[in-house]
Amino acid sequence: MVSGILFIVLIAVTMLILLASSEWITTLWRHRIEACRFLLMHRRDPAAWAMFINARHDEKQRFFAAHRSSLLKTLGQLVLFMLMVVLVLVIATGNSAVFAHHGLTGFDTSHLIAIEGKVIEYRLRDPHSLLVVEGMNADGTLTVWEIEGGAGSGIVKAGLSREFLDSQPAVRVSAYQSSDGICAPRCKASGQDFNFDRF
Repeated sequence: MVSGILFIVLIAVTMLILLASSEWITTLWRHRIEACRFLLMHRRDPAAWAMFINARHDEKQRFFAAHRSSLLKTLGQLVLFMLMVVLVLVIATGNSAVFAHHGLTGFDTSHLIAIEGKVIEYRLRDPHSLLVVEGMNADGTLTVWEIEGGAGSGIVKAGLSREFLDSQPAVRVSAYQSSDGICAPRCKASGQDFNFDRF
């Protein structure tokens, strides 16, 4: 939650810096300040107001004509920045959210457990895939988990290829264990967050 807020603040600050460093923004603010001064000095003069309105219309046209390239440049920078943000979000959530399984019938959703181990088997299928993870317990024994995940087609599209899963990567999973708690021959869980080691 906190990291999400910090990320949003970072985006907002970066956009403000981009806008503040643009030539047309500084020019626009200077014109606004000059306009306010003029209106304060001639606030009781209707003729001055009429002249001001006509002058502002002509000035606005000249302003946008003179700063068209700067405006387009700033707009391009903002679009590029937003695309980069979207790309970072897709990469950051690609390994976890797309593998997550959202059907929780038969699982204990009151307690989220952590599973850590290596992928020894998988089945990419729709609507739910299966990831078999072998984890080491504190006493040195091994526990094998069958973890349900998202649709196989979505997992492959997210970049988790069969070749990658065949390499038996290490994975950390946040999951809900089956309600019956039976671990014979394998424990069963519904995966909510998957983090793969890509090294």
